[in-house]
Amino acid sequence: MATTKATLLGHRSATSFSDLTLSGDLTVSGTTTTIDTEVVVSDATVINNAGSDVGLKINSTSSGNIMQLQDNGTDVMVVKDGGNVGIGVASPLSPLHQIDPGSGSAGEIRVGGSAANFGILIDYDQASSTTATIYSNPNYDNNSAVLKLGCGVSNSDQLVLKGDGNVGIGETSPSALVHLKHGSPSLFLEDSDTSRYGNMSYGTRAWNFDNTMASGEDMDSVGPWIYFRFTDANETRQVMKINYDSVITGDFNDTSDIGLKENITEISSGLDVVNQLNPVDFDWKNPAKGRSSGFIAQEIELILPNNVSGEDYNEEDDTSMGKAINTIGIVAHLTKAIQELSAKVTALENATN
Repeated sequence: MATTKATLLGHRSATSFSDLTLSGDLTVSGTTTTIDTEVVVSDATVINNAGSDVGLKINSTSSGNIMQLQDNGTDVMVVKDGGNVGIGVASPLSPLHQIDPGSGSAGEIRVGGSAANFGILIDYDQASSTTATIYSNPNYDNNSAVLKLGCGVSNSDQLVLKGDGNVGIGETSPSALVHLKHGSPSLFLEDSDTSRYGNMSYGTRAWNFDNTMASGEDMDSVGPWIYFRFTDANETRQVMKINYDSVITGDFNDTSDIGLKENITEISSGLDVVNQLNPVDFDWKNPAKGRSSGFIAQEIELILPNNVSGEDYNEEDDTSMGKAINTIGIVAHLTKAIQELSAKVTALENATN
């Protein structure tokens, strides 16, 4: 039943009105009030719910729009049958679909922020080129501004973008252009056409570089490599190549500046040392390396311990490299031995003259 303190003009039949004009205050009581025509309100409408029930409920049983809000006859918001909400779009394609007024495609949504400079701004525009952007504090010029992305429980800082351009992966305050932090950090690059991949990782105080063949490929016939190159406007220059058979090629110079050395003394004996060396021919256990000539590090270590480094090779440890020889140190003793022989030859020549 509808009652009013003011004048009701129109046709009344029982508790129904048609062509109703109302001025004054209107009080509606009951469980259901049915309005089956358009209601035009010339002033503000206020719904004040003093109870604990729903303040306003709109229940549509038709296939038309549940609700439309217009500004001077133009739709600004629509709730479609099924629940999709459109802001600036008549036929929303998702639960929330927004298009800027007067645009056929561009959209913008802002979350939070006390002024135009702040908040999260999601923007899409395809006027000249298709561009989608997400900004944190879009007009705030401060390097400390931060945008964080995460997925899953306690992963809010998986990707951090700072206002100074630094990107952190697992790092909340990145100190470099890309700052990756993890218990076992790594970068994984894969060739989608061949399933070959490269992996760069860091762990146990060591960098690891892996170049892995595709499934079924034979390393001996295909041969993975790691290259180090420098490129300018005119050329690409290869400076070092690490081959699959552990051979490293390039131009190498041993650091030998006197400013880096102290306690310099002459080698006292060259020939005695050289006579103890045991040059050998051998096969590498890695068949790709074939047969070579050289020395055994453990034997050199007994003669010149300061010219051998590393630990004994462990076949069960895939990071083990075995012991290595400082070949320049061997050359130094060979040079001393030649000098000693040369002095003896000179002495013999002088004695016969």
